[in-house]
Amino acid sequence: MRPPELAIWIKSKKKDMVPSLQPGYSNRFMTWWKTLQPSWRLTDAQVILPHSCELPSGETWQDLRKGGSAGIYFVVMGLSWWVKAQLVEHDVNAWSIVDDLTWVIQEMKKYRASTLTPSPQKRRHDGEDEEEGQHIKRKKVL
Repeated sequence: MRPPELAIWIKSKKKDMVPSLQPGYSNRFMTWWKTLQPSWRLTDAQVILPHSCELPSGETWQDLRKGGSAGIYFVVMGLSWWVKAQLVEHDVNAWSIVDDLTWVIQEMKKYRASTLTPSPQKRRHDGEDEEEGQHIKRKKVL
């Protein structure tokens, strides 16, 4: 469901070039964005936006993480072309998706932060103060 403009751009060697957007790009992009959403975000089959922001407990964002970080990067790039293509008219749908994507990225970031395992604590060496990590002198007991 990804718009063909994105597929062409991904295959091209010129990542700094914005492809020409064909008529209907906005509709193709909105449809693609909708297909990327977890089912709980889709409130009505006829309505593209707004998507639900009622985050269910245990949401892993697995559907949106399938493409790894490059997957979200492609969404951001495709959306940026749509926003840049607005010469005169302010497209409410484009800016609604900007807001929606911003929320999604923030929630994905929160999920990622909550699932990262903390780095192991540095092991304390003999003669090191537990709280301050400083060496303390030990007295020899005879």
